[in-house]
Amino acid sequence: MTGGRIPRQWIMRKPLVPRGWNALPEPAQDAFRHAQVTWDVIAARAAALPHGGLDRPLPAPTKPWRGIHHPLTVKFAPVTHAIALTSARRERAVLAGHPGLLDAIRAGSTAAAVGLIGAALTGASAFRDRGIATSADPGGRYVIFPPADLIEQQLSRLDRLLADDRQAPPAFHATAALALITNCHPLIDGNGRTARVMFNLLCGAQTGRGGPYLPLKEIAAFSRGGYIVRMRQAEISEDWRPLATFIAAAMGLWHTMLRDRRRGDGASSDGIETAAATSEAQSPRTMPAKAFPFQ
Repeated sequence: MTGGRIPRQWIMRKPLVPRGWNALPEPAQDAFRHAQVTWDVIAARAAALPHGGLDRPLPAPTKPWRGIHHPLTVKFAPVTHAIALTSARRERAVLAGHPGLLDAIRAGSTAAAVGLIGAALTGASAFRDRGIATSADPGGRYVIFPPADLIEQQLSRLDRLLADDRQAPPAFHATAALALITNCHPLIDGNGRTARVMFNLLCGAQTGRGGPYLPLKEIAAFSRGGYIVRMRQAEISEDWRPLATFIAAAMGLWHTMLRDRRRGDGASSDGIETAAATSEAQSPRTMPAKAFPFQ
């Protein structure tokens, strides 16, 4: 080899430490408040639509959307086709079939809720007891998730945040849970799905038929990497404003889709205005986690 450093083939994911509500800058708090107001409107619109509006695909974007896309979007593969909402429908069914999930969280046991959701999604609620990493990308690089012995600490941290920041809007609690569960990957399988179900549950999603469900996996694909970049900003630099802005914009996007479907319009992404007025596509394939005997 010629001179220079050997490229590192792995990245150790830093354990995420969610900020308390009072530690957030005012713009981030405003974004979460705005997201919650939009969620409440979504709830009314979704109740009037079959499957809460998840019966039709999300159209491919034809232009960048403020708060959804990111300057680094050009580095990700474009979205060229409509995005089916199959995953969102399956995740929403878990909320409909498990009305006791909020009770577990209110009792201070996020871990119990995570286990119940994981079992409903995958048939097993096993928490991992060893290290895991993503499969290697085309360049041979992979991400190692935080050690298994930090899982209990991280979920307890989420319990404390939910208990202590009761004045915060539910959208903040939901986003903190989404980010922390995705970051620590507590389960052997189904971590992304579990995090998205928890997000919708904490936002105030109804457990009965007709309840709202924000299709985060599909909106992440629509964002063409925008979601991934903002999640990394919260994780690496502890900057939550970009993620707060994304969540508010995602709710604005979904609100407009539901509004147009209620009208019977054949809405395209050209007709969507996101709600993130204060803010600044198919995402890369999400690689399944595989076990590594690090411990």
